[in-house]
Amino acid sequence: MFSFAKTPAQNIAYLASLEPKAMSSMSFSAHKRAFVISKITNLELLQDIKTLLLKNQIEHKGFNDFKKDIQELFIKKGYSMLNPYRLKLIYTQNIRQAVASTEAQKLYNNESIEYLRYIAILDSRTRIAHTRAHNTILPKEHDFWRENYPPNGFNCRCVVRGYSKEELEKRALKPSNPPKTPPHDKGFNTDNRDLDNNLRDLLTQKIKKYEGTTQEEYL
Repeated sequence: MFSFAKTPAQNIAYLASLEPKAMSSMSFSAHKRAFVISKITNLELLQDIKTLLLKNQIEHKGFNDFKKDIQELFIKKGYSMLNPYRLKLIYTQNIRQAVASTEAQKLYNNESIEYLRYIAILDSRTRIAHTRAHNTILPKEHDFWRENYPPNGFNCRCVVRGYSKEELEKRALKPSNPPKTPPHDKGFNTDNRDLDNNLRDLLTQKIKKYEGTTQEEYL
């Protein structure tokens, strides 16, 4: 389950693999390979924010610490401070994406996992399309997951769980049809899984680097 308190090497390695890019200079489909923030085009500032986010995760800190560090950075650089809502969005979206990508790689690397189950948080904050996708169970190679593996929008809290055929039967779960309405929000129909070999190799290298070095060397 997603948690800001968790800082596994794979999540940190994913964040470290992202290259700061100006959003206006790239297609949305390339965003999963880049560290981007809407309306911020200064690459040095993007790198500084990414470094603070990495530092925050490595030190097992939370959003309030990140907010304090960002405030100090913006004052030092002479920039107007981001509003609290946007700052929280930057923090949560980047961490959730890191968690989702690394969890997806674990599921797809596990040969015993045959099916994936879409799980939404069923409360008043959840989008209707996400609620309707809840309990969708499909083979992990199904095309549905290419465009609908969460997060499927800003502040999306949906997750995916993997099962073997035997585990499904044991839990009295059955494969289903894809939902009639895809759960992804507009602009979020990109593959969040990051399963290609080039990124896997890069993450493997960075995981090894993180596990064998100090925080200062890693950043």
